[in-house]
Amino acid sequence: VSLRDLRFSHDVISPKWRRGTPHEGFSLESLVKDLDAGHINPFRASFLKLAVSTFDGADVSMNNRRLWAMQQHQLHMVEAMRMGQPFCAHVLTDCPGVLAQGYLPAGIGDRVRVLYVGTEEGDIGWVFAVHTSEDRCGCQGWMTQSAITVEVHLMVLDYDLDPVTAKFVMSYSTQNEGKEVQFAD
Repeated sequence: VSLRDLRFSHDVISPKWRRGTPHEGFSLESLVKDLDAGHINPFRASFLKLAVSTFDGADVSMNNRRLWAMQQHQLHMVEAMRMGQPFCAHVLTDCPGVLAQGYLPAGIGDRVRVLYVGTEEGDIGWVFAVHTSEDRCGCQGWMTQSAITVEVHLMVLDYDLDPVTAKFVMSYSTQNEGKEVQFAD
């Protein structure tokens, strides 16, 4: 599921993690930093699976702090790419990389740290990246820019709420249709 398709189930969230995550007691920014650095793959980290329910045609997350952290991570990736700075990206298509020396082998769902986005004639459409996964950490090479994305995709657990419960949850917890969230004081 794409982050663009998810909404918050509350208007206000705590700026610190509560129980149930490896970041318990830390600020939400701690997870954002780990995501930005490539230490955590949102597509594969089981604690980042979001509980989601559909309400009025929109997918609504019941895990608002996790959703906020991943949205911030996505914003940081887009900004780094725009500024030509290194950033972590997600691989969308299998890239065997064994066809020629110098190409990075990667599979769907892998995370890579993009070190260079081609801007000169001859390398436009290509990126130079290094693997961030433990089993291939340090492996680097070229891959097509179309093979990666700065859009965060993640796994969700889809919950079917009966219409009365869903309406109750959303009508008493959001004022902005779940499109944004603020921190509690």
